[in-house]
Amino acid sequence: MLDFKVALRIEASLGEGLHWDDARGMLWMVDIQGCRLLRWRLDAPGWEEWQMPQRIGWVLPDFSSGTALVGLQEGVARVEAECPQLAVTEAPPATEGELALAHTPAYIEAVAQGTLPPAAQREIGFPWSERMVARSRRSVGATIAAARAALSDGVSAQLAGGTHHASADKGSGYCVFNDVAVAARLMQAEWHRLGRRTLPV
Repeated sequence: MLDFKVALRIEASLGEGLHWDDARGMLWMVDIQGCRLLRWRLDAPGWEEWQMPQRIGWVLPDFSSGTALVGLQEGVARVEAECPQLAVTEAPPATEGELALAHTPAYIEAVAQGTLPPAAQREIGFPWSERMVARSRRSVGATIAAARAALSDGVSAQLAGGTHHASADKGSGYCVFNDVAVAARLMQAEWHRLGRRTLPV
């Protein structure tokens, strides 16, 4: 049998996502079930914790500043770990003009009005509802917001995106709108208006 001893006692309900910051001597992790962000520091041994308002799925530390992005059930939040504050950013819904960068007007209208043929709705994978439309728009809007934040701040994340199975005139595989395609085309346009030729990806 292997012989081992406990180095750090965590008392987490479901611990995940360990990140070690060698430069600052910090260990980050999340307690998913306990809705907690945890950090252990070499210069002040012991666990610091921040109680989240929802279950937390992951943490992306900013090793240069000691802050962190955390993925919650309903969005992404930034935690100012040196001065604890939590600000959850609500995803804005994508406009019809933004959706039209990657989808046909007829498809956008059919989704909005709930007039997709039954076969097309089945291909998406779940039934039509106003909440489905709102969620799909916000998924695209969140990816757009995350892309803008990444270009301005250097890092960003989107918790509920990646609906890349949707085509220009139909949805598929639980994807209504293609958030990645819409955001990419919009960033190309905005970057071009700024007079820049190369868009970092």
